[in-house]
Amino acid sequence: MVYHKTYPNRPITIVYSIWSRNGDTLTRIIAKPVEKDLGQPIIIENKPGPQAIGMNYVLKSKPDGYNWEDASAAFSSSLLTYGRCPIIY
Repeated sequence: MVYHKTYPNRPITIVYSIWSRNGDTLTRIIAKPVEKDLGQPIIIENKPGPQAIGMNYVLKSKPDGYNWEDASAAFSSSLLTYGRCPIIY
């Protein structure tokens, strides 16, 4: 994949809203090849509670592309279907 030369230049955080720790397994599996492709670590940050908690956190964060929100199937299916994850911010 081709990215801008200056992005990413630091770790990326994927925020996952969850009631229990078991749901982020697929996100963690998919994050490994994305880390390799981007050349930066990906941190999975679990936020307890409904998905709106994570969405709200990401929406209020600086819109620099370093905070992603795992909307469950949206993140995972995009990688599996298209072989890439579109970055929208």
